[in-house]
Amino acid sequence: MSDPRRTILPIQYLRAVAALLVVWHHTTALNGLTLQHYTSRFGTAGVDVFFAISGIVMVLTCTGRKVAPLDFLRHRLIRIAPIYWALTLVMVLLAVLPPHVFGGLQPTPRSTVLSLLFLPHYSDTRPAEIWPLLVPGWTLNFETLFYLLFAASLLAQQRATRVLVASCVALVGIGQVFGPFDGAMARSYTSPLLLEFAGGAVVARLWQRGWLAPAAPQALLAVVAGAGLLLLGPTQHGSWARQIGSWLVLTACLCPAWHRRWPALAALGNASYSIYLTHVFTLAAVTVVVARVGLPASLAGATAAMVLAMSACTGVGLVVYRWVELPLTSLMRRHFDAPRVSPGLLIPSRTWRG
Repeated sequence: MSDPRRTILPIQYLRAVAALLVVWHHTTALNGLTLQHYTSRFGTAGVDVFFAISGIVMVLTCTGRKVAPLDFLRHRLIRIAPIYWALTLVMVLLAVLPPHVFGGLQPTPRSTVLSLLFLPHYSDTRPAEIWPLLVPGWTLNFETLFYLLFAASLLAQQRATRVLVASCVALVGIGQVFGPFDGAMARSYTSPLLLEFAGGAVVARLWQRGWLAPAAPQALLAVVAGAGLLLLGPTQHGSWARQIGSWLVLTACLCPAWHRRWPALAALGNASYSIYLTHVFTLAAVTVVVARVGLPASLAGATAAMVLAMSACTGVGLVVYRWVELPLTSLMRRHFDAPRVSPGLLIPSRTWRG
C-alpha cells in the first residue's frame, strides 16, 4: 500500500523534464540547421506528459480533503491565470506597439478576450490552428476543461474518479463518432487529449489502492517502454502512443526507490510553468542574437545555438517564476482568499475514494 504521507518527488522532476522537452522542440530549427526528426518529435511529447501529470496531481491533491467544486476552480484559476494573463497582455503590447516585435501576430479584441478566457478559437494569424495569442496557452484551454470536469466530478464524492474518467471517455467518444467537428470548441472538447488526463487520474487511484508500486527494475522498464513509444510512435498529440507512453513514464515515477531529493530538478519543476510560458519570448530574443553572431550553419553551430537557447529559456523561466509568478499568485490568494489546496504532491489520507 502506498505511503499516504509521501511526497512524490519524481513527478515534480517529470514536470521539469516535460517543460524542457517542449523548449527543446522549439530550439531544434535554430540557426538554419534542423536537428529535428527524432529529437524534435520527442520534444513535442512534453505536452502529453504534462497532461498526464495534471490528471494524477489533481486526484492526489484532493484525496482526503473536503473540496467544494467552486473552491477548487477558484484555486486553479489563481494558480494558472495571473502569469498567463500578464504574459498574454505583454504579447499584445509587443505586437501592437513599436518596434512591433511580434508584428505578425495582429491581435484583435475578440482573440484577446477569448485567449484570456481560455476559450479555444482559430488563430487570426494561422487560421488552421486553434491557438490563443500566447501560443503555449493552447494547452491551458485543455487544462481548463479538465478542471471543469474534475470540479463537476467532485459532486460524486466517492465515485469522483469514475465520473471524471467516464466524462473524458464520453467526450472523446462523441468526437470519434460524430466528428471531426469544424468549430474550435467542439473540436477541442472532444479531443483524444482528454484521455491523457483521465489516464493520469487512473494511475493515481491505482497507486493509492496499493495496486501500482513498481520496483526499480519495473520502473526502469516502464521508462524505456514509455520513452520508446513517445520517440518512435505517432507524433500527433493524444495518439495512442503518446497516451500510453505518458502513462508508463508517470507510473515509473511512483517507484519508491526513486524518491530522492534533487534540489536542482525540484527548482526546475517548481518553475516549469514559467519556463513553458516564457520560452516563446526568450527564443525570439535568442533568434536575433544567433543571427547577429552569425553562428555557422553546421552541427556545431546548431548545437551551440540550442545550448544557448535552452540555457536562456531556463534562466528566464526561473527569474520570472521567482519575481513574477510567485508574487502575482500570492497577491491573488490574498485578495480572493481561496482555501488552500496545495499544487504540490503531498498525499493526505485515503478518505476521498473516487
